[in-house]
Amino acid sequence: MDGNRELIQEIWDTYIRFVYTIELSLEWVNSPLFTSDRPDSKLHSVRKYLNVEQNNELDDYLKEITSALFEVAEKSDGETAKKKSRVIQFSNSEAARAALFITQSVTTGTTRPKSRDYMLSAAIVSIYSSFETFAGALLETIYFRQPKAISGNPSISLNEIVDLSDRRSILKKIASRQAESELQEPITAWLEKLTRHSGNPLPRKRWDWHEPWRHICALSAIRNCVVHSGGRVDRKLIDRMSEIGQKSAMKSEGELIELREEDILRGIESCLNAATRLCIGLSVNQTTSEPSSIGPRAESSTESKVLHWITTLQWDLIDRKQYRIARIIGSCRPPLSDEFVRGVDVATWSSLTLEGIDYSQDGLEALQWNHRLASPLHKYALLNRCDELHEAVLEAITEGYISKIDLLFSPEYILIRECLDDRLEDLRQEWEINAQQNDKGAV
Repeated sequence: MDGNRELIQEIWDTYIRFVYTIELSLEWVNSPLFTSDRPDSKLHSVRKYLNVEQNNELDDYLKEITSALFEVAEKSDGETAKKKSRVIQFSNSEAARAALFITQSVTTGTTRPKSRDYMLSAAIVSIYSSFETFAGALLETIYFRQPKAISGNPSISLNEIVDLSDRRSILKKIASRQAESELQEPITAWLEKLTRHSGNPLPRKRWDWHEPWRHICALSAIRNCVVHSGGRVDRKLIDRMSEIGQKSAMKSEGELIELREEDILRGIESCLNAATRLCIGLSVNQTTSEPSSIGPRAESSTESKVLHWITTLQWDLIDRKQYRIARIIGSCRPPLSDEFVRGVDVATWSSLTLEGIDYSQDGLEALQWNHRLASPLHKYALLNRCDELHEAVLEAITEGYISKIDLLFSPEYILIRECLDDRLEDLRQEWEINAQQNDKGAV
């Protein structure tokens, strides 16, 4: 049993590192460094603080700069400058500082790596490489903890055995070597191995693979093309995309791949989706005799534990406004086996709401919300029934179902706090006054 607990913990640690790595990739994609090729919007605000005379001086300066740039651009290599630039004299320091600010902002902006093509290509490489690293770590963990899962009979030299000295180190070496070897195989081969280990094997025909697996294969092919061919479509890319039924999405050989931000976001979603499925499936399938969830059924204790960890991770992500990631990893949860709402369901629905995505709330009312003390509060917040939520909060605080501290600060109650709006501030002030009065009474 201790070995199983360690295996589950190691799978989870590998998974959570991957999720946080993807979060960094998403932050990079959303960075202001890459959001626009246009000059900083602050430049358009400068003129509002200058009077007419100062703005006229600034205009003269900008026209002179523009004229000089045009002359340089149109001049042939052998020509010498025919026009001597005029020196602009500023009568006011504000106009001079505005001119300097604009000049520095523009020149600084041009040195930033703002190319969207560069950013999108680099993001694809980063996201897929992170997933491949995650997959390798999973394989190594499984083979170290469950050596019988290794196919074949891997060998190790006598010198290595002498150097490693103990059984644990020898198994670790063999597991690492086996995982590294399998990652050298085509992605389709090691995805088949991982999904089989997780208890959810992929169809034999790759054309029958569903998402996210088929799209991850496409990401692998695009990543290789970017790294090895500078992003130009080559025969290898066309052949690999044909294997998974994606050839129609490709441009002609020799043309540059065109990536959009939507492609990056889809790649993130596919990798997170696959990673979450593998985390749940491997945790259950490698530690119990039960198959992992692919349809409604009673949860095993292992599955319940992993779903609880996922829920905690979702609230942590939501607290940092990473609603997209919280929503994606929650969408991979096994279906409800009964009518009881789980914590992972609440976190997923909350992330959808906070992200501003419309989703069907049909049937939410009829589900069983009363098996967890705070569940009715989440129901009212999700259904935007603020009056009932307010009454339920008062009752929950009075009866001690939840604490004031949790309601005011815990990530789990973010949507509840938003729904309460001004009423929450009234409650907060009331509780603060009561606490102060109790202190005075105690004195």
